[in-house]
Amino acid sequence: MLWKRRELQRWIALVWALGLILLGQVNPGRAEERSVDNSISSGSDRREEPASSPGVQKKKQNSTQRNDPEPVERLPEVVVRGKEKGTLTAPSPEEAQKTLEQIPGGTNYITADEYRKYRPANNFDVLAYQPGVYAVPEWGVTGAGVYTIRGQGLDELDGVTGLLFMQDGLPLIGADNFIHDPVLNDFLGAQYITVERGANAFDWGAATLGGAINMVTYTGISHPYTSLYASTGSYGFYQGQIATGGVEGPSDYFVSLDDTRQYGFRKHAEGYDLRLISDVGYRPSEDIETRFYFLFVSQNQKRPGTVGLNEVENDPTIPGPIDAPSPGSGPFHSFPNFAQADIKSDITFYRFANKTSFLVDDGQIDLGLWWNNYELLHPTIPLLYYVDNDYGLLARYVSNAMLWGHSNYLNVGMILQGTTQGETDFGMDVTQISPTVFLGPIFGPPQANSDRIAGSPTFYILDRFFITDDDQWSIVPAFNFNWAYRRAEVGTFPSTPPFVPSVVAQTLTYTGYNPKLGLIYQPQPNMQFFSNVATSYQPPSFMDELLPAAVLLPAGAAMFPLHAQYAITYELGTRGSYGPLRWDFSFYRAWVNNELLQLFSTNPQFPLVPFALNATPTIHEGVELGIGLVLAQGILEDSKERPKDRLVYQMALNWSDFHFVNDPVYHENHLPTVPEIYYQSYIRYEHPSGLYTGPTFTIADGYWADLANTSRQPGYVVWGWQFGYAREKGPSIYLELRNLLDKRYAWAPMAVPDASAIATSSGVPIGEVPIYYPADGRAIYAGIAWNF
Repeated sequence: MLWKRRELQRWIALVWALGLILLGQVNPGRAEERSVDNSISSGSDRREEPASSPGVQKKKQNSTQRNDPEPVERLPEVVVRGKEKGTLTAPSPEEAQKTLEQIPGGTNYITADEYRKYRPANNFDVLAYQPGVYAVPEWGVTGAGVYTIRGQGLDELDGVTGLLFMQDGLPLIGADNFIHDPVLNDFLGAQYITVERGANAFDWGAATLGGAINMVTYTGISHPYTSLYASTGSYGFYQGQIATGGVEGPSDYFVSLDDTRQYGFRKHAEGYDLRLISDVGYRPSEDIETRFYFLFVSQNQKRPGTVGLNEVENDPTIPGPIDAPSPGSGPFHSFPNFAQADIKSDITFYRFANKTSFLVDDGQIDLGLWWNNYELLHPTIPLLYYVDNDYGLLARYVSNAMLWGHSNYLNVGMILQGTTQGETDFGMDVTQISPTVFLGPIFGPPQANSDRIAGSPTFYILDRFFITDDDQWSIVPAFNFNWAYRRAEVGTFPSTPPFVPSVVAQTLTYTGYNPKLGLIYQPQPNMQFFSNVATSYQPPSFMDELLPAAVLLPAGAAMFPLHAQYAITYELGTRGSYGPLRWDFSFYRAWVNNELLQLFSTNPQFPLVPFALNATPTIHEGVELGIGLVLAQGILEDSKERPKDRLVYQMALNWSDFHFVNDPVYHENHLPTVPEIYYQSYIRYEHPSGLYTGPTFTIADGYWADLANTSRQPGYVVWGWQFGYAREKGPSIYLELRNLLDKRYAWAPMAVPDASAIATSSGVPIGEVPIYYPADGRAIYAGIAWNF
């Protein structure tokens, strides 16, 4: 019945989306008419220039006027379409960039126009070429992967902690500080993405080590047209999208339906992903706007598992053994693999949200509401069925009122969030019919169930006070308070009927007080220097405290007694432009206590079971460098009357040194997963007609897969090539070649405490310990988009 219900949900979503799109064709939006209507003028036409919140308007300048420096140019270089206007609830790209430039720390601005110049199949594609962001897949285009900024959540399984994922400024992450799968957001329906790295996400109420990522959806004002997109490529890849938007009087709407699927480079890596996102805005007057959001995601993903380094180099397409890694179990290849056991996950996700904004005399008030429903059927060990409901309320007040005769920016907010979760775990059987044929997965008897509640009220205040009359110096104090509530009731079933569980309940609470102090010096309109020191705080999630390691819990406990992770981070940097050069540089160093690490059990009775621990003190330090440089211009087109062609260089370099400090077992060892040096770049020829072409490069010096530093993915160099033709109206095309030399390497590890111990106890070479996810081989992708 679960499978039939999911098919029905997909058809309902398709019919509803197509109905909206056809309605948009019958009544196309008229953005030009709306801009003439003075009562419904766009927010970007009425906004103040500086670090203001969306919607602080020029008609309010009698109480908020100040002479702001010109905005600092940002990386990467982008072209913002004039039609992409902002509203009170959805800032324009220009407004979002100005806000980022007022943060005393590292940030990123990513426009859809840029990442649509190559294959935009998943979050890992759209977050490429970004300083400070490390995002790599584990398999396929719809599979899970690693998302980390400044080393947060290095070893998290199938999800992310310590990083606030948002869609339109409202959290996707749950109240327990965990998002099960960041692919739940919709990047094809987004007009731009902002990233506030580390302690620089205080203005969103986030005080974690990683920061925040926000994807801002198109509106009918920024997307008053219909667009079609289709892409295809290697390993059975297909992606398609149809989107439309428009304006009707005081209302506007946007709807996007996209479908992504791929057979996969590896065996048993097929993935299917359908998503629908829409928003409807209503602005009855200049001072009020409300916007409703809907997001639906249906994903079916088969899982290929992990393999050893020998397989990565010799046969990376094979699926991994189902028992990995479990010491003492013998040679891994004597057991069914992920394909034979048909290990997979099926996800259904709904999101309903609203944001309402009010202009007041000296600023703006934002109110937000959301409900997220996540359903997972996951045939693995054990086979589990899981439902998550997340609810939240956001209230924020932003003001640019003068303070003591000086320019000032104030942001005060509150986020109230709650999550309820329910899970039932079943035994999973795989029946061998013949030497090469297996039947599975088969539901076994129930093993455990759990009901969980999380609450997370957050209160924050941030102020930017301009010390000098010329606004060159500003100080940014901030404070964040969070109280985290966790309650779990865990029932374990006997192995024989009647299956009546014995239940254990437990409650844990955590409290975080997080101050921050930042400083910005802007000697010239196009140059900034900044510094900040801040604390970060991350309470354990249910994935840390319980999921899915209930079988490893101490007797009488419903959760592992973990401590909250704390850190003090210092950062300094600069950003700006000079002639043909743009730069964005940050150095940070974080002293972390009780770091939350999630590793896989080495207990032979419970293979493939992850568990969390608090580490001894660790250091996270690094450099985040972004460079944009015009190498030459006027190469073929040197007319004084028309734009010139040019050759540009764009790069992102991350140096990441994450290590233990005098650990009694691991000494000064490096933490796993992230390479110390990670470099991405492209050199691109761009013609004013829209033509572009050039090579791409990814260079990494390798990474460790275990805390003992005994298994390491060697360094690698991967390069490709991009061709394309980009236009604002009419057709745009791209052609991308990836991994041209067919380099064999692993994207990410399944981190373990000690790989050599697993090899020794299992009687296999360390190169056969299956803890790596192989990267895709040589591939080609092509796509076409058409804006009507």
